[in-house]
Order: sequence, then structure tokens, then C-alpha cells
Amino acid sequence: ANVEAPAEVASLLEGVDLSMLLSGSEELPERAIFWHQPHQWGASGPGIQPFTSIRSGPWKLIYFHGPARLELYNLETDLGELNNLAPEHPQVVTILASEMQDWIDNHDVQLSRWKATGERVPGPLSIVKTQDSSGVQQPEDAASSRAVDGGNE
Repeated sequence: ANVEAPAEVASLLEGVDLSMLLSGSEELPERAIFWHQPHQWGASGPGIQPFTSIRSGPWKLIYFHGPARLELYNLETDLGELNNLAPEHPQVVTILASEMQDWIDNHDVQLSRWKATGERVPGPLSIVKTQDSSGVQQPEDAASSRAVDGGNE
């Protein structure tokens, strides 16, 4: 729209200028895309629970908040997200979980809270080293298997 963002919010904006791409004079640089759904919104079924996700290149990493688990998909070969590749590609999981944690920390992202205690769920890096070959976190205590509630205060 060729409008400057107000100074007080300019640093919070995450978009990129697409004008060069639209004019055909430049390609869009590759960057990670993040999205965050910290609330259980009423529906039920597979994949419909609080999560945070990153898409980088062909990879999509989903961090489900409770029970805590990481799932990795190659969207070039598995657009329907049917084959969790986290066990086969732990290095990709670690890299993307680190990028996700940085995004969470740098953007004040509010993760879900445990219903029983009100404590926030741990970030994705906290479970990278504790998940088994199925991609599911191995509980260290009873808190890791409790239901989660939406995160905002």
C-alpha cells in the first residue's frame, strides 16, 4: 500500500515487501513462516489441539503442546502430513525447534498453560532430547500428560 507503519508498531511487523516480486524484478527471499494456535477451540480430532508450527523450505515442524510432541513433515513429498519424519531426521527437528524457540522468545509468544497448575507448557527445545522414536515426549513427571488450556493471561 506504500504506507509507512507507525513507529510504535513498525518493529512488531513481520511481513515483507512483495512489490519487487509482483513487478517481476526480484525473487522473494526464502524465510521461515510461523503460526501459533495456543487454544483448544472446541473441535476434536487429530491435529486439533494447541500447537505452534514452523515452515522452512520443504519442512514443517509442529509442536503440539499437550501431550508434548514434535512432528516433522516434508511438504514437497507429503502435503497431507501423513508420515511423521521426526524419528528419521532428528537434526532437522533440532534446527527447526531451535528456530521456533527463538521466535517464541523474541515475539513474546504465549504458550498454553497446564489446567491443573496454571504453569506454561515448556518450549519445543525442552522436548527435543526427551522424545522417543515415535515422536512423543517421555514424561518426566505427571505434569507432562495433563491437559492444556489456552495460553493468554
